[in-house]
Parts: sequence; structure tokens; C-alpha cells
Amino acid sequence: MPIAVTGRLALAWQFNDRTRLRASVGSGQKAPTFIERFGFYPGQFVGNPDLKPEMSTSFDLGLDQTFMGDALALQLTLFRQDLQDEINGFVFDPDTFLFTAANMPGASSRRGIELAAVIRPAAPLELGSTYTYTDSTEEDAQGQDVEELRRPRHTGSLYANLRLMEDQANVLLTADYGGEQSDVFFPPFPEPSTIVTLDSYWLLGVTASWDLSRAVTVFVRGTNLLDEEYEEVYGYRTPGRAAYLGVRLQLVR
Repeated sequence: MPIAVTGRLALAWQFNDRTRLRASVGSGQKAPTFIERFGFYPGQFVGNPDLKPEMSTSFDLGLDQTFMGDALALQLTLFRQDLQDEINGFVFDPDTFLFTAANMPGASSRRGIELAAVIRPAAPLELGSTYTYTDSTEEDAQGQDVEELRRPRHTGSLYANLRLMEDQANVLLTADYGGEQSDVFFPPFPEPSTIVTLDSYWLLGVTASWDLSRAVTVFVRGTNLLDEEYEEVYGYRTPGRAAYLGVRLQLVR
């Protein structure tokens, strides 16, 4: 497999105490997995040792602005990422009549905008939100741009963080949003595959922690409090409501 060189360059310009402009450009790679290159499942899948790594180039431009001291902070980011040699692990091989992995022709692109806001109405309370719009496309077999699978256009989050007992205790409430997205369904042979839509969802969580000392913190955490049924990949279940109790130790401070 050829050697890939990647890197990242980031720049920031601080206009004043309240305004900062930032930008970055970078490249990355993802090597094919062992199964994609050499895996073999009799009668189903054969590996492709000639796969090339996926290569990506990304750009972003952002603005950070604060108001009323640090009581309100806003962030705006424009981004774009282009991906070459994307690996498809479900390609039909007409020579063996099996499935294999292959680098896809053309490129896929992701571009969009990110917004974030943090509000501190009172000393112990902090409120925050994020929103991301992503336009994600890839080329189909005819060279036409189509919507990329498993890439929701709209995602976001809300949170409220409350510090108590002179910062000795902390309560964090979160709400994460995943928008509608498309996926592919493969029915039993010989029926053709079809595109399906996965519903949007909200996931609520809460975490409470208490510092017993400078080195010991106990916490309790609840996830998916409403026991939301949702899918990120068609046909695969996701975790339901769960609770965790734990202790964190910090031996060096």
C-alpha cells in the first residue's frame, strides 16, 4: 500500500477582545480494513488487495464573537470536505458472482454551516446550543450527484449546565437531535434494493457529579431518558434507556 502524507494548517486573527476570525485546511486518509483487502466468506464476499486508501481534503472558515463580556458567545463556521477513492464494501463482482470492496469513481462532497451559542445568564448557570446543516453528495453509477446515505442534513444539541455548592457539584442536562437520513434496504434475493428514510429523533441525557475531595468525584449519568426508539443504520437497534453510577479518581493534579 502506498505511503500517504497528510497535514493541517490553521490560522487565527484576533481583531480585539471580542472578535476572532479563524481558518484551517487539512488532508486525511483512511486505509482499507483487513477484511476489505483480504477477507473471504465462502459464497458471499471476497477481498480486494488492490484497494487504495480513501483520501480527503477539508476547509473551514469561522468567526467567534462575544457580547456583554463573556455572557454571550456565538460561533459561525463554514466547512467543506471532499473525499476521493471512497471504499464501497458491497460491490457485485461479475467474474466471481460474489460481493467485494472497491474504490468508487468520482468524489463525494460534504459542505455546510455550523452555529453555536453559549449564554451565561447567571454565575452558576450556562446554556448552550449547536446546529449543523450538511449538504452531502456523491456520484452514482451514471456520474450524477445524489444524496449520500446516512448523512442527516440537520443535527444539533441543547444543554443546560448548573454548578452548585461553590462548584463542588454539577448538573448537566443535554438534548441531542439527529435529523432524517436515508439508508438502503436489501430485501431477500431477487428483490432489488430500495432507499428508505430513517426518522429524526431526540435523545435526552443528564449527568450529576459531586467532588468529594480534590481527587475523588462521584457521578450518576442517565442516557436516552425517554427510551427513544431510533436507527442510525437501517435494521440495527440502538441503546435504550440506561443509567450509570461511577467514581473518578485523579491521582495527579
